[in-house]
Amino acid sequence: MDTIDNRKKLGELGGIDDLLQLLATYKRKDPKDPDEIEMMENLFDGLCSALAEKENKRLFLEGEGMELMVIMIKEKKMARIRAVKVLDYAMSTKAGTANCLRFVEIMGLKTLFSIFSRKVRGFVISQRSVLFSFISHVTLLTFFFSFCS
Repeated sequence: MDTIDNRKKLGELGGIDDLLQLLATYKRKDPKDPDEIEMMENLFDGLCSALAEKENKRLFLEGEGMELMVIMIKEKKMARIRAVKVLDYAMSTKAGTANCLRFVEIMGLKTLFSIFSRKVRGFVISQRSVLFSFISHVTLLTFFFSFCS
């Protein structure tokens, strides 16, 4: 999905809904093996790439992608950080304004802020993943406040 034409074609052929349906598998369970982890990450990367197009952001909203990503964040599974990244792409630029408004309506801010207030127990997180998570949150909030005001 490196080109604009490919991203637009994905949206035209219903690919956004297909990606959301495939990702919904991981809202309450983690992938079982390294191959499945890689597949999940590729699905998220493909969705992020597709969300560079205005029309795909609309399709993502209509396909209840915002709701799915918020559920993934709440569930605290492996998909959590990737869901934040998808929200970042979905709400970026002026084309993401409708997604920002929907994010507020579904209490997404409460979910996002709860990530900041919780302590992590029972497992080790690498500095790289903490840094990525922090940058994603800051970027997401920056876009949110700049385009939804």
